[in-house]
Amino acid sequence: MLMLADPGVLNGYLDSEHDTWSALVERHHLDVATHACSTYMDGLSRLLPCATAPVPLEALNSTLARLTSWRLVSSAGMVDDTFLFRATAEHQFPVASKVRSPEELAFAALPDMFHDVYGHVPYLLTPRGALAHRMFGEVARAGGYAPTLVQQLSTLFWFTFEVGLVREAGMVKVLGAAILTSAEERRNVGRGDGDIMPFDLDAVLETPFQPRSLQPRYFLLSKFSEIFVALKRLAPRRPR
Repeated sequence: MLMLADPGVLNGYLDSEHDTWSALVERHHLDVATHACSTYMDGLSRLLPCATAPVPLEALNSTLARLTSWRLVSSAGMVDDTFLFRATAEHQFPVASKVRSPEELAFAALPDMFHDVYGHVPYLLTPRGALAHRMFGEVARAGGYAPTLVQQLSTLFWFTFEVGLVREAGMVKVLGAAILTSAEERRNVGRGDGDIMPFDLDAVLETPFQPRSLQPRYFLLSKFSEIFVALKRLAPRRPR
């Protein structure tokens, strides 16, 4: 790794940020093996050798280029929905460069680099995870990024790839990145502090969400492929 002039900085990140990252990774490894869905775990196994420490996006992209056609683009954290879907339509995904503070180990109100890299990137390294992300962008593009459609897609994305749950082999598994990268959000699900509802697209679209706090409601997919069914329902109809 490249050492910069400041001995307290490695690859552009402070020693304290490396320490926070290491603590997050250790905690993550202890929890996700039993709680995460299989698609996520498949992608995580490919990601792990590349993400042992925070690194500049150029370096991470160079490594990921051997694994996927997707590229990561820099963001400030919470991104505009249209920006997100324009990116995913082009095989790009926004990633924050900031690492959360030590006080945010269990829960960070805003997306940080750990959330994006460990929560979302594994899906880009699997065929159906990457396809689902691309379809969000393609549906938005087909609809001309109309505000109503973008809002519907944003709500669907939130209740699937941010705070979604999915049933696998009769067990409830975590799908969403916000749960996967937050110990407090995982406890919120495990304690039953948030309602878990069967996935229904109409109900999802009518449910307001709270991006900066623990969730009062989660939706449980019966299988991962329900995401594709929902996206096809939202896709603009082509004239015959």
